[in-house]
Order: sequence, then structure tokens, then C-alpha cells
Amino acid sequence: MREHRSLATLRGDVVGGTIATILALPEGIAFGALAFAPLGPEFLPFGAVAGLIALCFANLGAAPSGSVGIMHNGPLSLASLTLASAFVVILQNIGPAGSVSTAIALLFLVVLMAGVLQVLFGVLELGDLAKYIPYPVTAGLMNGTAGRYP
Repeated sequence: MREHRSLATLRGDVVGGTIATILALPEGIAFGALAFAPLGPEFLPFGAVAGLIALCFANLGAAPSGSVGIMHNGPLSLASLTLASAFVVILQNIGPAGSVSTAIALLFLVVLMAGVLQVLFGVLELGDLAKYIPYPVTAGLMNGTAGRYP
């Protein structure tokens, strides 16, 4: 059962979420633009706005839960690269007759489905299964996204 939270605690959580959002604005813009890069340079501003929206929803939406002492949510390099890869696959499969708005709608459907799965995993308490992922796999994944490309 969740303990009763005071208005002062909630206010502090919202202020913390706001500060985290402000501090992460540059990376939110960059990672959003990265996710939209497969569409071409003319769509980078839309990606930047999408990154900002994701950042705001993630930090301000999670702040009232107060589940952790230090919280920072928002677009990450791994998620942005994954979304860019998904975008490429979507664009290849809708073909030349498909519109960009259809591709964007499908990408946001992918994001929505990932969010639903995360909530479902949380409700079913499946997060403990992560301890069975070998450390080299996790380290390789993180090092792969941090690597430089010529």
C-alpha cells in the first residue's frame, strides 16, 4: 500500500521534475532529431520537438510518483538509435506510395506499444528478470551505443 504523501512532498517532486526537464533540454533536442534523421534534414525540427515533448512527459509525468530519490527521464541515445532503426524499417516497408505522416504515426505506435509493455512488466513485477541478463551483454550494449562512428 502506498503511503500518504503530503502536498509539500508532491510540490517538491514537481519542482524536481521541472528542473530535471530544464537541465536535459539539449539532449532531448539532439536525441529527438537523431530519431527523425532517417526522414531527412527537413524533418529534424520535428524530431527536436518530439524529443522535447518526450522529455517533458517523462520527467513531469513521473515526478508525482516519487518512487526514487533521484530521477531523470527522457530520450536516451540507445532509445534514439533504436527508434531511428525502426523508422528506417517502417519507411522501407510502406514503400514510395506511403506518406511521411503514416510513417510518423507508425513510429509513435511503436513508442506507445513499448510504453504499454513497460507498464505491463511493472505491474507483473517482471523487472527482477533483468538480473539474469549476463553482465557482458549489458556492457556491450551500452558500449556499442557510446562508440564513435567515422
